[in-house]
Amino acid sequence: MKHFDVESILQDLRKVATTGVIKLTNTMLNKHIIDANKSVIELAESIGINYSDLKAGEKITIEGCFDNAKPCKVSFYKTKTRGDKRFSISGLKKEAAAGDTVAIQKKRNGALVINVSKRVTGENQNLWGQSVPALAAMLNFGRGAK
Repeated sequence: MKHFDVESILQDLRKVATTGVIKLTNTMLNKHIIDANKSVIELAESIGINYSDLKAGEKITIEGCFDNAKPCKVSFYKTKTRGDKRFSISGLKKEAAAGDTVAIQKKRNGALVINVSKRVTGENQNLWGQSVPALAAMLNFGRGAK
C-alpha cells in the first residue's frame, strides 16, 4: 500500500481541482474564525464567490460534506467592522483537531472538506483506499463539475 504524507496528498488534490488549504489552530476551532488565505479565496472564486463583491457583514453559505460523508455548511464572508475575508465550516471541531491540515474543494453542488492529516495517520481509511484522482472522480468535484 502506498505511503501518504500531507504534501503528496495536497499535490494530488491540486491536480484535480482548485484546493483551499488551512492548518487549523485552537482559535480557528474554538471561535470558528478562519482567515481566508489565498488558496481559500481562489477556491471561493472557482465556486463563483468573489470576496471583492461581498460587502462588510455579508455572508454566502453553501452545502458541503466531510470526506466521511457527514454534511456541513461552508460560509464565505466579510467581517462587519473591518471587512476582513473569512470563512467557516460547520461541525469542523468534531472532525478535526488543532494542527490538522484540511483541504476544501468544489464538489458538484457545494464543497468537500477533507481532513488530510487523518488520511496520513490512517484514520478514516474507508475512502482512502483509492488514489486521490480516483476519489475526486468518484465524488464528482473539480473543474467543470456543476
